[in-house]
Amino acid sequence: MTALARWHVGPWTTRGLRPGEEAAPGRKRTVDELNFDVIGLARILGRRLSGRDELQVRLWQNELRPTHTRMCGVHTLADPDNARHLHETAQEALAWLGEPLLLGTSSC
Repeated sequence: MTALARWHVGPWTTRGLRPGEEAAPGRKRTVDELNFDVIGLARILGRRLSGRDELQVRLWQNELRPTHTRMCGVHTLADPDNARHLHETAQEALAWLGEPLLLGTSSC
């Protein structure tokens, strides 16, 4: 994974499973959990979402994080189409994170 140049946070160090890799509960996030975290990082750093997209993020959160304290690496989305939508949204967020930040402009 490349460094997230927009915010100069350097390489992201979170660990996630590759598609098809055996689960590692407590050590590596599932593909869905990692995609959700990418979206969350972009939101924390200022990426705006439409009301509809914000609602979708909340629905994913309810399914992937049913409790505040939960072990990573055990939750996935039940619907494959929903997981595909999560992946596509995470790719958009990752592209946004990789955009250079121009001084004197605001993306918020």
